Amino acid sequence: MNETPLKTWGEDMKLGLEVWQYYGGIGGDDKNKMIQIVTWLLGFSSLIIGFYASGKLVEPVATVLLIVLGMVVSFLAAFTALLYGGYATWNWAIADRIAQNYKWREQTPDYNPVEKVKAHWTARIPLVLGPAASE
Repeated sequence: MNETPLKTWGEDMKLGLEVWQYYGGIGGDDKNKMIQIVTWLLGFSSLIIGFYASGKLVEPVATVLLIVLGMVVSFLAAFTALLYGGYATWNWAIADRIAQNYKWREQTPDYNPVEKVKAHWTARIPLVLGPAASE
């Protein structure tokens, strides 16, 4: 089996970089759009909870319908987050694969820029305590 990585765009580094930027950008756009949509949906769901908590609904059918609507909107927000998150992750994975195939160390997901920087020891505390430390 051939051990060399597949470079779909040949040895043209410029074309590979353009494709890498495209997929990385699409992943970022998907994430941003997901945050906007989910924020609006959860805001609407919070509005429904606030209306229910106000106690102005006296009709039991209206109360049940409002609760069901709130659950549907919250479920839709969770589904949207998972869907857009999946698309963003897919596009970022393609960009990561391109960076690995072209051996662009700074664009790969395992690149750690902190190794080269001589920062004050207090600047490293968030990095030690952050999510990357748990991996």
